[in-house]
Amino acid sequence: MRYARLLTVPVLATLLALTPVVPSGAEDRGTVEVGPGASFTNNYPPIPATAPPAPLFAQIRPPGCRDQNRAYCDAFKMEINVPENYQEIYQVEIVLDWKKRTDTNRLNIHVWGTDDPVSGAPVAQDNTATNKPKRVLLGEPEGTLWITIVNFAGLNDGYSLTFNWKLVDLGALPPDPGSPDSAPSFSTDSPPATRGLPQAGDSFGADDSAFGGSDIKPTARTRKVLIPGPDGELRSVALPVIARGERAAASPSGLSSFTVFLIMLLLTSAAAVGFFVLKAKRHRA
Repeated sequence: MRYARLLTVPVLATLLALTPVVPSGAEDRGTVEVGPGASFTNNYPPIPATAPPAPLFAQIRPPGCRDQNRAYCDAFKMEINVPENYQEIYQVEIVLDWKKRTDTNRLNIHVWGTDDPVSGAPVAQDNTATNKPKRVLLGEPEGTLWITIVNFAGLNDGYSLTFNWKLVDLGALPPDPGSPDSAPSFSTDSPPATRGLPQAGDSFGADDSAFGGSDIKPTARTRKVLIPGPDGELRSVALPVIARGERAAASPSGLSSFTVFLIMLLLTSAAAVGFFVLKAKRHRA
């Protein structure tokens, strides 16, 4: 019996040594509470697996990151407690930092407004490739939000989350564009240049005199063409006058440009027919 016990110990040790180490699944890290004046850091163990390439939102939402089969992300619930009648303007800053085991290691942070497993985009995130640490800034949040930390690439030796409640100093903000303080001011000695610009009191009539354009008017041009006459000789005929910049052609009879064109076409055709008839008579004679 004693020998059997002695043999059992090394056999069990051998079996344990040969058993592969399987990374633990995704973790629900519980609830983090944040309120006025908060400034603290929580440390967490490594995320053992790496997310699939270009993961979809459905794969990194809070319900998915609580799934024990997804060992590449952790999930948090964050309760933001704002006292009743709280008058301060505030922001909540979340900073994600981590210890790299490999140079390519990269973690991302996503903040969600709902715990829905399939729909909705993050309300804030930092998934840039180069930032370390990662940082998100939430403007006056309250109630419940959810956070997921995703191991995007490489291996890590743990990470930390820092939560800061930050008050906004209105005096440090730039003036409102509509306020008198933001309006440009000019000294009486150096007024702004106004050459070429319309000034107060200028009239903007039909002749645009404020812009110096009263003498700019459409000009008319007379065009002439040569067409054969009844005797076969070429004659110069003036086309209807067309004012530059006007769509309709002006003619003494008030006809449209299309009508004038048809008349000219008929005259040209009749002259051509007369020319050939006259030429044929001369040839017979």
